[in-house]
Amino acid sequence: MRDDDRQRHEEIRLREAERRVTLASRNATVSKLVQIIYFLAGALGMLLLLRMILRLFGANPDNTFAQFIYNLSEPFYAPVANLFGTPKFGNSQVFEINAIVAIAAYAILGWLVGRLVWLIGSRTE
Repeated sequence: MRDDDRQRHEEIRLREAERRVTLASRNATVSKLVQIIYFLAGALGMLLLLRMILRLFGANPDNTFAQFIYNLSEPFYAPVANLFGTPKFGNSQVFEINAIVAIAAYAILGWLVGRLVWLIGSRTE
């Protein structure tokens, strides 16, 4: 093999290696973004679950912690707030079926957004 051929072959090999490194870096970045989306959807689900538990066990709505959880979760709970009735047990215990619906809806939405980001952002070649 001549020196020119070897040099050309080496340049092609190096360009291919650089392309693979760039591709892997991009996919790693997209993967982190998808993980962040899944984390946020999970955190939102946990917040709504905590709200549901507090209401189920009749937490004092005047308590600072309960107020914080209710206020923080309200914007995410509001779209489904009147979807179904809320069965009550005793004076202050409420089973928020709507919170279960919200948890499921946000989990599905988080998964769909994560998959969409992955499909748009990742590359195989």
